[in-house]
Amino acid sequence: MPQIAIRGAKLNYMQLAQLGSGPKRDLLLCHGLASSMGYWPVELLTQLRAHFCLTLFDQRGHGRSRPTPSGYGATELGADLAAVIAELELQKPDIMAHSFGGVAVLSMLQARPDLARSLVLLDSQIELGRRQAVRAGDGVDAALVAALADVGVTADASDPFVGVHMLGALAHRQLQDIPIETEDARVKFLFQALPASNARRWVTLMQNTDAIAEITQSDGLSPEGLSRIALPMLGLYGQKSAATHSAHLLTGLLPDFSLEILEGSGHFFVASRSDFVLSLCREFWGLEVPVQC
Repeated sequence: MPQIAIRGAKLNYMQLAQLGSGPKRDLLLCHGLASSMGYWPVELLTQLRAHFCLTLFDQRGHGRSRPTPSGYGATELGADLAAVIAELELQKPDIMAHSFGGVAVLSMLQARPDLARSLVLLDSQIELGRRQAVRAGDGVDAALVAALADVGVTADASDPFVGVHMLGALAHRQLQDIPIETEDARVKFLFQALPASNARRWVTLMQNTDAIAEITQSDGLSPEGLSRIALPMLGLYGQKSAATHSAHLLTGLLPDFSLEILEGSGHFFVASRSDFVLSLCREFWGLEVPVQC
């Protein structure tokens, strides 16, 4: 698989040609933490190719992109993203981003709002929203914290970055050769969403780089900076996710931001609700459903 040299890192990427007959249009997909380009469901990618030339890549230290000692904060990953757009000569792409990948995109756009045509944010939680959620007592559900503690995963619900630290604890627990005994459906889902291969890479990243310290530093997003990002944006957020505080903040800060709350969904809804996500994105982008021959 091809790689590009970006700011001291070699990032793994893949491009899928547009299958539709319309004008060429680029779509760049950005995954979140402890994930990879494999996060995106095949059925979603197949449908998107009817309208776009797709570019997927592994963030530094994720997937098959080798780790570097540093460069994992939102500002640095945003700079990586701008470099990917330039190196691959993407023509003002539309962007779809999940979780911390969306924070990196917003960081890039705060500095360079001219680099994208539109943005679909999938449950991305900015620092301002994290802190608001903690103040409101909505950082992490108490029942989930208790259920995770029962299987050896501890979390401090008062920490604005509790999700990041919980991810590390989940990764360590996933790699233990001990069966996970729980009846809590959410705990089971979290372990399924973090396969052992991703857990191993994440633990290696935590132990050998400055990733955690940099991810949990300020993301640099300000009300003033966000208010200058005028391109069309769609936010898709899970009703059960702590990131909804960020969603409502962004609704008031971004000039052209539309919000959809997905009832009954949590943070990882893309795979389970890809058809619904696609229908909302098609409406947002003004795309017609391809005619089946």
